[in-house]
Amino acid sequence: MNVVISGLNNYAGLRSVGLMEDENFRGFAIVRSLALLQKRLFEPINAEFLEMDLLQYGSVSGPGWPDIQAAYYFTQVPTLSDPVGMKVELLCLGNFIQFIRSFGCNRLVYVVRLMDKIFIEPIVMLLKESGVKYTVVLKHSVIGRDSLIDRVVKKVCNHRFFPYSNGSIKRFFQ
Repeated sequence: MNVVISGLNNYAGLRSVGLMEDENFRGFAIVRSLALLQKRLFEPINAEFLEMDLLQYGSVSGPGWPDIQAAYYFTQVPTLSDPVGMKVELLCLGNFIQFIRSFGCNRLVYVVRLMDKIFIEPIVMLLKESGVKYTVVLKHSVIGRDSLIDRVVKKVCNHRFFPYSNGSIKRFFQ
């Protein structure tokens, strides 16, 4: 099965590429900057990459990829509660849908944070209007090597004293 993934700036998106590697899956990924992504990698990824900014997507000719059977889209913005972030997300998602359709793909899995559940109505409307078959996955916490939780635990473990006040905690984790 040929699968394309967008949202590798997201920890879950990045890990999903590596987890889908086997004889049954062939991974393809869209990244805004391959050089920036390679700086963040902590394990090799066996996927074909295409550098493309979903904010500026037009009619890009296909990179020679085969037909794609499924697509995963991890939110591109930190939160959907921000009106500007929502507009950016809708634009990127719309461009992604247009892109995957150019490879014959009509199946999309949209992955969003659980805390953004109350803001996803415009996203669901866009998915319905596009006519793609879709699934919305609400993720809560992702635990793994180099995840946010992993970094916090490592930072706490490297200090003898743990800050107690709200203000010092915010400074500690910046």
